[in-house]
Amino acid sequence: MLQHARKGIYRKNSFRTTVEHYIEKYFTHEDNFYKINDNVRRLVNFSCLNLLDPFKVKFVGEMDVILCRNVLICFDLEARKKVIRGFHERLTDGRYLLLGHAESLMNISTAFTLKHFKHDMVYQKPPKLAVSMSSESLVKMVWSTTRRGE
Repeated sequence: MLQHARKGIYRKNSFRTTVEHYIEKYFTHEDNFYKINDNVRRLVNFSCLNLLDPFKVKFVGEMDVILCRNVLICFDLEARKKVIRGFHERLTDGRYLLLGHAESLMNISTAFTLKHFKHDMVYQKPPKLAVSMSSESLVKMVWSTTRRGE
């Protein structure tokens, strides 16, 4: 499976819901197949990883998207929770986790937000809220709070 993914060669039926523009932009048509452009393929890492080993998962670094289709169904509930915690730690804020159609985070985690798209549902790690406050405003807020307590 990993060897096939590394080659980046797909049949036309793999693009049933893909806009033609993206196929033309990112793939080259060869015989009856479509091959992903090398400049895109270099951005993706395909590797074997024990998802239950948190030490090894940390070596992966931060990710913008995690595609984990039809993997969680192989684990018991506790193992699923462990894997999803690891995904949450590795996923960049505001980015996406894609699971298989038969998989969900129900009873596993509430750390992600479910997003509905036209042909799929994905989970998003919520972005961190940035609160910006000038040092002057902070001093005024602290000063007024401490004065009320006198």
